[in-house]
Amino acid sequence: MKDYKIFLVDDNTFSLHLYQEHLRKEGYNNLHLFEDGTAFLNKLSDMPKIVILDHGLPDVNGLEVLRRIKRMDPNIYVIMLSGQEDLMVAVDSLKYGAFDYIMKDTNELEKLSEVLQRIERFDEILNRQKPRLIKRLFSAIF
Repeated sequence: MKDYKIFLVDDNTFSLHLYQEHLRKEGYNNLHLFEDGTAFLNKLSDMPKIVILDHGLPDVNGLEVLRRIKRMDPNIYVIMLSGQEDLMVAVDSLKYGAFDYIMKDTNELEKLSEVLQRIERFDEILNRQKPRLIKRLFSAIF
């Protein structure tokens, strides 16, 4: 998990570097930073495993970016961040495929670490299930 390619997308340079430093301390080193949605979308074909995405981007709405990510690859884990206390943004984020939604507050770094740990556990379970699923598919075909 720690070697997964993670894209950080936030127009606030301070927040972007704060997340980067925090994730490095957590052992994540394959980090790529983007200060706007357009630059990120232009690099989406580089196939990140995880995207940490700010909702309030200046050039494109975070929910639209989320939709584009999921159209390209529904298996990319997206963690949506927002400084707004808007329940509909949280609901829409989850509805459009975000793995989780985090409010930017005094505990956001701790919450981010917790969500990344959940993704790691979830991904481990999926990887253990894949061989069994493939065997079942082949046995059904042949």
